[in-house]
Amino acid sequence: MIEALQSGRADKIAEFSDLVVPDIDKKLLQLQSKLHQKKSEFDEVSEYQGCELSIRLHRMLVDMGKDSPVLVPTVKKAVSELPEASMPELMSIILEWSKEVKVGNSNLKDDSQTINRTKKSNYIKPKDWHTLDSEDLRYQFTQKEKANSFYEHLKDSTSLIFDINDWLPKVS
Repeated sequence: MIEALQSGRADKIAEFSDLVVPDIDKKLLQLQSKLHQKKSEFDEVSEYQGCELSIRLHRMLVDMGKDSPVLVPTVKKAVSELPEASMPELMSIILEWSKEVKVGNSNLKDDSQTINRTKKSNYIKPKDWHTLDSEDLRYQFTQKEKANSFYEHLKDSTSLIFDINDWLPKVS
């Protein structure tokens, strides 16, 4: 058995049933997940191009649970704008900036929800399209003659369609 282990040959080791590692699949999955975590951490840290202060700040913030998609640009901005600041000062500035970003994102979400609500309430039935502003394509659609296509109407009646075939001889 010792000779099989020392040789490192899998066929000799397989002869001994008691040399099986229990839960090998579970251990492989754990190792793969650890490698993936280290790789993603390395990818983020490589953004700092070896700047030790930025890397330390990043790791401290991640350890504090402040990891977010805007962490890398925020750390870069803080270090570039305040190169003489101490580590605690930079930490407090970055934490403050990340709070502002979160507040700004929540305001943007509220605004987008309000816009979505107003879009839904602005539905206009086709029979009322003739009451819209003259620049609205729905209004223009109501103004076209039945025999003409919508494109022909826009080309003849508005400046929305640019006739390149007419323009080329003029500029050549």
